[in-house]
Amino acid sequence: MSKDIKIVLVDTYTGGVPTLGLAYIAAYLRRELNIQNIKILQKKFCPNLSREIIKLEPDIVGYFTLTVGLSRVYKLIEEVSAALPCVAQIMGGPHITAMPKSLSLHASVGVMGEGEETMAKLVAIFQNNGKLPVSELYKTPGIVFYDNGVLAQTEASKVIMDLDSFPKPARDLLNIKGYYLGQIIRAFPTKVYRSSVIMTTRGCPFRCVFCQSGVYGTKFRFHSAKRVIEEIEELILNYNCNYVQILDDQFLCNKTRLREIVRGIKSRGLEKKAEFFCLIRATQIDDEVASLLKEMNTNLVFIGFESNSDRILKYLKDNTCSEEANKRAYDLCRKYKMQVYGAFIFGSPAETMSDMEKTYQFMKDNPMASCEVSRLTPLPGSGIWDYALEKGIVDSSMKLDDLNVRVRKDNLERVWLCEQVSKEDFIKFFNEKLKPLSWRYLQTANNFRIMDLFNPMLIKLIFKNPRYYLSVLKRSAETILKKDGSKK
Repeated sequence: MSKDIKIVLVDTYTGGVPTLGLAYIAAYLRRELNIQNIKILQKKFCPNLSREIIKLEPDIVGYFTLTVGLSRVYKLIEEVSAALPCVAQIMGGPHITAMPKSLSLHASVGVMGEGEETMAKLVAIFQNNGKLPVSELYKTPGIVFYDNGVLAQTEASKVIMDLDSFPKPARDLLNIKGYYLGQIIRAFPTKVYRSSVIMTTRGCPFRCVFCQSGVYGTKFRFHSAKRVIEEIEELILNYNCNYVQILDDQFLCNKTRLREIVRGIKSRGLEKKAEFFCLIRATQIDDEVASLLKEMNTNLVFIGFESNSDRILKYLKDNTCSEEANKRAYDLCRKYKMQVYGAFIFGSPAETMSDMEKTYQFMKDNPMASCEVSRLTPLPGSGIWDYALEKGIVDSSMKLDDLNVRVRKDNLERVWLCEQVSKEDFIKFFNEKLKPLSWRYLQTANNFRIMDLFNPMLIKLIFKNPRYYLSVLKRSAETILKKDGSKK
């Protein structure tokens, strides 16, 4: 007999915008099982997650997991298990999908792949049994669990091809407006936005060697233009959002769909109410696409340039990109007055200092609103993980929190895969060339207007960090006066 149950979904990661995966699951459980007692706890607004979970006394707790920060999730599951031994704890997300054998001993189940349908099946089992019997788990596709201490894994779950069949994410369970307080888009440091996020696609047809998202498979699917416009309108009208971040990797996957989205945005006047940010692949942009993005009021695009060496690009992006494509994408964005947020990856096994210098020169010669510098990091489920595993550089028992892609001067102990350049030489190169250049771009207040300085929230931020904002204003003045503040 089914019973009313209480579900808590937990996001242990903090960021500038909410993650939507748990909100999709909550919406699906509401629609399919009519479960209303669902809460989403976000560490950003709930520092002591274990205390809050225990206080709520839920029947089921679900956790979103990434590789970096996994130890926090393990600890949280252990604390909740000690206080509430009968609670069913379920791990999902990219990490458990890539490495199901890393399921916590205190967790009941790990969900591999997209979680909506699988989670609904698990909740239905709990409703009918008051627990998750192993006999029922064996009948459920797409999960991993312990049977008398032995790890068991069922067959893969089926991929839902019609994304529009999923309900819109339950944004009412996320503290959307809580992210607005003092929110700064890195590329526009003197502007304060009310920014939130949508996702319009799932899956990816490309096999970049560094990407963990490939664990979700190559079956690429996308929401209809109508659905995308509905979600954009929801953010603008219901949540007073004025900066929409489209965060899927393949937003430009279908030019016909892009045209329909732009037409829909303009027919509703949404481009006058919000600015847009999106991720693009260098090979997918041409004059028409750049023009369409500008028509919908896109002011910033993220491009994963990764390298400016054809040899290294071929390795990183499976021979699908080139120096020429990178330069063309940059030039098109600037031609249509869109700022560029560039991402670069250093440390491929065969990369030389000459390759690194070529990438640095590209960064220097093509001023960007922001630069992100990462090391090539073997995340579980990525192609480079398999390489590092074969070389004995990583293993499943290692401290996975060390797999942090960001470069800092104090992290020489982190995994380094490059065989031609030592860690010490790269850190020196990073500190002397890459870091100053990245910081220089971050200081520039792109699209700066005098009236920005009278925004009350910005004034509060300036008083909170006066040294940084004085450098921003100084750097912006240089940019305006020299018309090319990136070069000296």
